[in-house]
Amino acid sequence: MEKILQIKSDNIYVIPCLFIRDKSEIKQLLVSDILFFEAENAYTRIITRNPKECYLSSQNLGKIESKLNFPCLCRVHRSYIVNLNYINAIVDNGLKINQYYIPIGKSYRHIMNTFIFI
Repeated sequence: MEKILQIKSDNIYVIPCLFIRDKSEIKQLLVSDILFFEAENAYTRIITRNPKECYLSSQNLGKIESKLNFPCLCRVHRSYIVNLNYINAIVDNGLKINQYYIPIGKSYRHIMNTFIFI
């Protein structure tokens, strides 16, 4: 997973994206399209804004987390990394992202508290 550079005039713009292997091709996936990552045993499911587009990576969540360098992606549970831009609500001990409920792990609650301004 890497960032790509787009050169325009004298400026260099970083487009936040990942490259995901999907069958026989490697697809570019914009970070802004990712809702969350979900651990599935040794694999990781990537849920996107488009309900018809979902990806399964052969890398586990820990390995993916170590490669991510985007401030909007935050680990909130041992099985979940979420895109903070898509949190609709914090409910009980979890997050609502669209129709999904993501639990917040006890050891990750302090991270979420840094985002709450009341």
